[in-house]
Amino acid sequence: MDSTAGSIVDFVVGDFNRDGKLDLVGGDCCITYVFLGNGDGTFQPTTTYQDVGGIDLQVGDFNGDGILDLAIEGGAENFPISVALGNGDGKFQPPVTITNADGGCGFGQTMLVSDFNGDGNLDIAFCTATSIGILLGNGTGRFRVRRITT
Repeated sequence: MDSTAGSIVDFVVGDFNRDGKLDLVGGDCCITYVFLGNGDGTFQPTTTYQDVGGIDLQVGDFNGDGILDLAIEGGAENFPISVALGNGDGKFQPPVTITNADGGCGFGQTMLVSDFNGDGNLDIAFCTATSIGILLGNGTGRFRVRRITT
């Protein structure tokens, strides 16, 4: 790990390089790390994404191509929520910021992935200090933001 980074605060698991072995993605305030599984319980650090922190990570196929993608809530100012589409080789396209979580809503899991509107596309729910938000997916990796003030 980069010595300037903080402690990894969240992990997700999936077969990100489609080799039949589970891989890990972890994040801290400033960096997202990809660890490809060797299939024997060990992992190799292969990729880091600088300036893309993952204080909350979620996995899903957001663009319907059968390859796992990442939803990332970063620890930078305004807590950006981004989606990084998977390439299928354990690497991801540059994350695209969808919205900001405006300071987040505390510690722990702040995003959930599901099909909240029943259209067959994955959506992302998130929270801020004053609202709940839904990022409605259109199946191409793009989202529409809806906020519900609490």
